[in-house]
Amino acid sequence: MSAAPRPVRIVLADDHETVRQGLRALLDVADGFEVVAEVGDSGSAVASVQTLTPDVLLLDLSMPGEGGLAAVRQLAKEGSKTAIVVLTRHRDPSFAHEALRAGASGYILKQSSFGEVQNAIARALRGEVYVDPLLASDGSTSADQVLKVSRREDEVLRRAALGQRNKEIAAGLQIAVKTVEVHKAQGMRKLGLQDRSALVRYATLQGWLQEL
Repeated sequence: MSAAPRPVRIVLADDHETVRQGLRALLDVADGFEVVAEVGDSGSAVASVQTLTPDVLLLDLSMPGEGGLAAVRQLAKEGSKTAIVVLTRHRDPSFAHEALRAGASGYILKQSSFGEVQNAIARALRGEVYVDPLLASDGSTSADQVLKVSRREDEVLRRAALGQRNKEIAAGLQIAVKTVEVHKAQGMRKLGLQDRSALVRYATLQGWLQEL
């Protein structure tokens, strides 16, 4: 008689206790999962992965500490073998782009069914990248559309997020105003940002407003 397969060991990272409790309840009922830790901030998420080496980290982006993206980047830099699936309310495609670029294996919306969470976990364990179909249905992003913003586009967007006008950005970077306009348009298109408010939300998540 063959032994039962080892359950998938999961760390839940979300600053809302009710969300963690709901996820744990769903995972406990489903076959093949074991929640080994629940944490409410990004630093604890990183520490839990380092000490427990779970198979999967289910991670929210907006948490106390440096935030979910910082946790993804740190774990990727350390060469962690834990697959990271982001579970978030952020529907802006720019967040999905950045999470996947940082090293996440999946990006799922909290509005989606638990079946999507299970699907993302399964794909992540196979070494695949998965994006919530709700985003793909918007025509906004997919796993094979993680576009890279150039260094100059990044510089322009950071300054624009701080409220600098095109002329100020041009003077600061010593480039033409028309060039600023082109870089801004291309950068926002790549990130799926529709207007300045979306850019500011993205910049806040990235920590740009604290860096400059």
